[in-house]
Amino acid sequence: LDAMSGEVKKTQAIRIDTKVLGLTSSKTHGWELETNGGKSTWHAVILAVPAFHSAELVQSVEPQLASELQGIEYSSSAIVVSG
Repeated sequence: LDAMSGEVKKTQAIRIDTKVLGLTSSKTHGWELETNGGKSTWHAVILAVPAFHSAELVQSVEPQLASELQGIEYSSSAIVVSG
């Protein structure tokens, strides 16, 4: 995560470990985020959280997407075997 965020920070603003309380569409700037640090506007947003959390955040602006995200099932564990 440190290497990836270091590369992104070279050209973009990034905030990690920030709790998003609300997400709304801004007609002039893209997205408005309400976080535990206040409100800010962004041209693009990446939601790096489980689908059910993303569904809660996008419900008011993209109800169809929220519905699809809510339909994603999770299991308590997964086993991956490689090669």
